[in-house]
Amino acid sequence: PNMSLRVPGFPVLERITGGVDPAQPLPLVLLLHGIGGSEEQLVAYTNLKVPARLVYLRGPVSSGATAHSFLKARFATPGFMEEAQAMVPQLIRAADTIASQRAVTRTLVLGYSQGGHVAWLLAGSGRFDVVFPVSGALLPNFQPPLPTGRTTIHALHGEDDRTLPATAGAATFRAFSAPGYKGDFSRVKAGHSLTTLGAHIAPFLATTLSPQL
Repeated sequence: PNMSLRVPGFPVLERITGGVDPAQPLPLVLLLHGIGGSEEQLVAYTNLKVPARLVYLRGPVSSGATAHSFLKARFATPGFMEEAQAMVPQLIRAADTIASQRAVTRTLVLGYSQGGHVAWLLAGSGRFDVVFPVSGALLPNFQPPLPTGRTTIHALHGEDDRTLPATAGAATFRAFSAPGYKGDFSRVKAGHSLTTLGAHIAPFLATTLSPQL
């Protein structure tokens, strides 16, 4: 349910999974959609049985009533990295704003496609416990800052992705691994579209959110 969560700069949709009391402390998962999507794009692919607070953010760049993005520039075009880096402090503020209104145990980010590019940069901020870049990457010359030790990266990419090859995501993961970031890079039998990749997202997320036995 939407419980009147207010996040300046980002229309949001809030969902509580796992059938738990929404007022109890929960893991917060920020979800970032792809180009031309909306806060509803990832809803169908994040139906979880584990307890979590999922907050879907709508990108601030509009190209129609239902088409939104986080950046104007597309991957590897002029201005791409500058725009992506400028989005980082805005999303950190959004996470802090949510945490001021909700009881949060830890903070995670999952970004798909363009949201995945931004998720990689958020991993470098050291402000999040777990970051899930899905079908995202950064430019080959990007050098992440030294890790703080807080953030674990779980990256996912379709091995048949023809929009952004899995090799680009793998190269970004290597760039983060070199200075010591923790995590893993998983390839799955899928393309870039959510019609093939989407089925992998909920299990991917639930594995990290599930209580450790």
